[in-house]
Amino acid sequence: MVCVAMAAMGAYARERINMDEGWRFSLGHAADPAKDFSFGMGKPLAKANEAEGAVRPDFDDGTWRELDLPHDWAVELPFDFSDDPNQMSHGYKPVGWNYPGNSIGWYRKAFDLPASCVA
Repeated sequence: MVCVAMAAMGAYARERINMDEGWRFSLGHAADPAKDFSFGMGKPLAKANEAEGAVRPDFDDGTWRELDLPHDWAVELPFDFSDDPNQMSHGYKPVGWNYPGNSIGWYRKAFDLPASCVA
């Protein structure tokens, strides 16, 4: 293993890895923690193994959409033409305070990091 060999020499190998592929995505909900994968309930800012919902490493995101980055969910939303200056500034897309179901996006990606590479 490269990390073990380099650690033994007192240096760590660097590798550039494209992380753009294989992400999971789902819209959350800015006003309702129950619809936002329990974010804000319990200890959301604690270590991931103590938190609730989608921030946990063992959270099941199997129903979430697979996609590659870059991604912008607002582009996929329908246009909502309004005289509201905030709406106009978002390209007439239904995001912001008035649209809590379209204003939070969750992205997740799983990858393996060998224990030998953790400093």
